[in-house]
Amino acid sequence: IRVIDMHTVDPIDRDAIIKAAKETGGILTVEDHCICGGLGSAVAEVLADAGMGIKFKRLGAPEQEFPVLGDMYELFTYYGYDPKGIKDAARKLIA
Repeated sequence: IRVIDMHTVDPIDRDAIIKAAKETGGILTVEDHCICGGLGSAVAEVLADAGMGIKFKRLGAPEQEFPVLGDMYELFTYYGYDPKGIKDAARKLIA
């Protein structure tokens, strides 16, 4: 398990993603906004282009609904990317 801070989505560090995928067997992305068109989507493209069929999960606000209102910590919990949500998603991914 590792944490990679992707400070840019474009250009994306393809080598770091592929290396992490090979070494861990799974990728979990976490972003504090809509999951469509962001980091998770870019990582999914890298994995697909590399032909890597690994476990993959994106955490963030879903595209299919209007966002709820609240302070950022309430939203993190609501959408499941608070510390507990990240931990639970990582455990499922490596199970």
